[in-house]
Amino acid sequence: MGMHSTALWVVVSLKDQLYGIAADSVREMVNTPKVVGVPMNLPYLRGLVNLRGHTAPLVDLRMRLGMDSFLHSQEQLLEIFKVREQDHVNWLIELEASVKEKRPFKLSTDPHKCAFGRWYDAYKSDNMMVQNLLARFDAPHKHIHGIAAEVVTLEGQNRHEDAYALIERTRNTELATMIRLFASARLLVKETARELCVVVERLGRLVALTVDRVHGVEPLHVDEASKMEALATLDTGGLLQGVGTSRKGELVLMLNLPAVLDEAAAQTAELHTQATE
Repeated sequence: MGMHSTALWVVVSLKDQLYGIAADSVREMVNTPKVVGVPMNLPYLRGLVNLRGHTAPLVDLRMRLGMDSFLHSQEQLLEIFKVREQDHVNWLIELEASVKEKRPFKLSTDPHKCAFGRWYDAYKSDNMMVQNLLARFDAPHKHIHGIAAEVVTLEGQNRHEDAYALIERTRNTELATMIRLFASARLLVKETARELCVVVERLGRLVALTVDRVHGVEPLHVDEASKMEALATLDTGGLLQGVGTSRKGELVLMLNLPAVLDEAAAQTAELHTQATE
């Protein structure tokens, strides 16, 4: 039998999953402050942050729950843009070399089958600005791959100069457009893909938790009948206390804050004790 939780939950997202943080423990939600690195033996503790004069540990909530850090995911995306840009520069160089050396061109002529094309077709960003920018890659990317067949046709007609001219024109137009788009995409990711922090109080101390996005505060619909089954398949080390459903019908994993935070809070308390001795 379903029921509504009377408690309110701050609903946040990490990657593609929603999580709930008990609202009565939340003190504020802020942009991620500057982190001061300190020696810590918990990999998900990034360091300490200053919250209006109070020092608090910064918990990478993705890492605490066994996921890649947001920072790592961002670095991977930037690296993908860098490598795939060079792939297409190299693709055109190889096409030109195949004409000069009168040998078959063996790289992918299908825009959906090159490494960028496979990634591009599968990737979806919840950042609408990034998603809109990525949509602008479609036409120039398809055009670049499409000229391979035209070059082969021109070569078959012994129109070598026309083949070279087509390659050079593509280098100066569609490839140049893609290079500009890759540069814009890297800049946009750096400027807009930022984490937020949910600041909670635990054992009398503030702790900052990094999240990808904050969706709102609401009561959750809890299905007690399926709760234990869901927890058995989704929980890791007691870090969840329940499974709820948002107003929109989305699955929300309800965090067990003591289990998530007490290890970090204990280590931070130890650091404070050492600092005052």
